[in-house]
Amino acid sequence: MGIQIRTTFEIITPDSAEHGEAAERGWVDEEGTEYGFRELVELARSGAVSSSDPAPSAWLTVYKYDEDYSTGAVENRSYHPVSARDARYFAKAMQAAGLWR
Repeated sequence: MGIQIRTTFEIITPDSAEHGEAAERGWVDEEGTEYGFRELVELARSGAVSSSDPAPSAWLTVYKYDEDYSTGAVENRSYHPVSARDARYFAKAMQAAGLWR
């Protein structure tokens, strides 16, 4: 059984950045996708966790997930564990990736 993770996105354009806002945000995957532990560790190595200490409500953000060089828009993606069980394995993956002690 894998680790269920929901995915959100935000797109920041040069215009929206001037106002301190995202131009667009929402769900990529509201239901959740199953990740293997190693897969989640690899993903964590490319991102930043929302908290410096393990917390059940923490999430992972991969900044500059995608960049549109013609418009200057940048997409960030955030990964959120679905259940308490998923949050426990998420925390272990963050530790294995070196983001938490």
